[in-house]
Amino acid sequence: MSGLDYGFFNFKSLKATYVFKFLSVLVCATWSGISVKYVYFDDNDGIIIWFYEFLAKYVTTVLYLVSIKPYTSFHSYFYKLYSIDTTYGVDATSFNIELKILCMSFSFVALRLTVNTLYFLIDPDFFFKPLLVSVIYLAIFICSDILLILYTFIFYATNCRLKNLSSILMQPNTDYSSIQMIYKLYIDNIEISKKYFDALFIIFLIFNVPEIMATIYISVSKMREQNISVYGFWWSLDKLLVMEALLLTFAPAICAGMLTTEANQIQIILHDKLLQEREPIKVREIERFIRYVEARPCRFRVWKVIPLDADLLGMVLSFCVTYLIVIIQFTHVY
Repeated sequence: MSGLDYGFFNFKSLKATYVFKFLSVLVCATWSGISVKYVYFDDNDGIIIWFYEFLAKYVTTVLYLVSIKPYTSFHSYFYKLYSIDTTYGVDATSFNIELKILCMSFSFVALRLTVNTLYFLIDPDFFFKPLLVSVIYLAIFICSDILLILYTFIFYATNCRLKNLSSILMQPNTDYSSIQMIYKLYIDNIEISKKYFDALFIIFLIFNVPEIMATIYISVSKMREQNISVYGFWWSLDKLLVMEALLLTFAPAICAGMLTTEANQIQIILHDKLLQEREPIKVREIERFIRYVEARPCRFRVWKVIPLDADLLGMVLSFCVTYLIVIIQFTHVY
């Protein structure tokens, strides 16, 4: 999934892009058909409901990825970013973005593998039969995680560069016009690139939040039915999965909110410079820069509705807690 012109590479031709997308849809259809065949005969209603929810997310994600136009990938975003850095002499080597992406990806992959291995050791019946179906599920989970990681690093990479701009602004004899142009190009680039990830974020938000709620509800129900001390280890794994899902789902929003903080910091530095500057030309450049940052303060929304900042996490947590309490009361779990 993350290879659909969304990864660290671009296809050499449009033909290769469309062939790869066709094969991806074919694999999606084949895997979905095989999985439905095996899960249909499963006696566990909870697993069947969870399966169809996950299948809907998977199919929706793949269909969206094949529908986007070519050359709108994560690779394209970074290519433009490095072009800006090269043009204006910005040192981007110290950010180590690629290394951080790899470390974060490997960390979440290791977490997924460890938790699922422990689940299998505790209760082998928890997994689909044959085991190959569960292995395919795990691979798709990992691909979904990588897509959210890439979306997160779109904001994080720009955040590192805005911090660098703040450091440059604090130096004497700063070229404010050049810094303003760099700021403009960074924001232009992120606004163009993020819109292709926004629909993915909506898909994950719609499916991941109910999945998190269902995991918590099922865990609470099992704790009531079984001995808490016996179920304690399983409950710890469930908590780990919930925390991982929350972290990955809302990491893009948190990193996007950090951009707003950096934009505010740039405004403060510019106001301080305005108090110190005496040259009329420099004063006009600073004032123009301040007005531009005020007009484009790095506040992002998904489809002009969902705020991309830490407030989104608070809103969703409040929603989850409220409706979990209602569901638990109506189902008489306690």
